[in-house]
Amino acid sequence: MFRALYFTFLFSFFCFRVFASEIKNIIVHSDVMNKDIQVTVLLPNDYDRDKLVHFPVLYLLHGFDGGHKSFIDKIKFLDNYVDNGGYIVVCPDGGTDSWYLDSPMEPAYKYTTFIGTELVEHIDQFFRTIPKKEARGIAGISMGGFGAFHVAFRKPQTFFVIGSMSGVVDFRLFSKHWERWGLIKLLGEYVLYEELWDQEIIVNQLKILKENNYRMIIDCGLNDEMINVNRNLHDALVKEKIPHTYIERPGAHDWDYWNVALRVQMDYFKYSFYRE
Repeated sequence: MFRALYFTFLFSFFCFRVFASEIKNIIVHSDVMNKDIQVTVLLPNDYDRDKLVHFPVLYLLHGFDGGHKSFIDKIKFLDNYVDNGGYIVVCPDGGTDSWYLDSPMEPAYKYTTFIGTELVEHIDQFFRTIPKKEARGIAGISMGGFGAFHVAFRKPQTFFVIGSMSGVVDFRLFSKHWERWGLIKLLGEYVLYEELWDQEIIVNQLKILKENNYRMIIDCGLNDEMINVNRNLHDALVKEKIPHTYIERPGAHDWDYWNVALRVQMDYFKYSFYRE
């Protein structure tokens, strides 16, 4: 039985033994966007040991101005994390500024459908996955933290566990970044499309969380510009009695923080996934 954890704690990084996961760089065609998209897949060490065993999958979303290799380039010992978790990790290229949206303004941006439908179908077809909602999770950093919630909300029958690290869970409060982040291009001018912007904000979609019984972990650094919007989300979840794990600890909006945060979140996914 999953038990909700509402807490703030300091996490000390620790060492663990070395394994050797396999990294595959593949191309997945998106029919909805009519283009090929690069995807990095990390397979746990156990994947080739028993051809009858199937594995859960974590879809891991990069941040703004990132790409499909962001995590393998920036996260130390990522292969160890994958082996320790015992599940497949899929890192799609979400574009530099897609926000993982199906944009109503830019028809070329259909990343929600690509990741939540097309990519999942491809991974289930070509890898030994457990093709069940309870064996799938989605997580991300910064823009990808927002994207993890967004894609899971739009595909409630596909994902069970959600993770956000330093997530931009309410971008309305960062107007100085809207144009650079590409949000005006994707959602239109805020003064003209305020309702559209508002409906994308995570705290305004708690009904979806209540209806679908997700497991969730939210993590943000004390020195991060995103700390207040993450605290607001945490407070709203507590008020609505929605189970989740919430973590704050020293750190900023950078890879030093995410190197530790990802280790914590991948452990959370390890113990949350259904396994056959």
